[in-house]
Amino acid sequence: MLAKLLDARQEDTHRKAEVVVADSKYGTVDNFLKLSGRGVKGHIPDLSAGQKGAGRRAEIFDLSEFIYDEKADTY
Repeated sequence: MLAKLLDARQEDTHRKAEVVVADSKYGTVDNFLKLSGRGVKGHIPDLSAGQKGAGRRAEIFDLSEFIYDEKADTY
């Protein structure tokens, strides 16, 4: 959705956006990469940080708690 919004803004104003400010719902890896590829600065909270420990993610182990044991091929 973010790319479509940027395209529509540029078409309407005939100017490229320099900065995007959005809520955490837009804080996805895909959006960060698209902004970077367009040379646009993004002031957007990371979606995963906002969801950590909330809703369905409550009481789920954090990725940092998993340690890979190469010899046993297990976590």
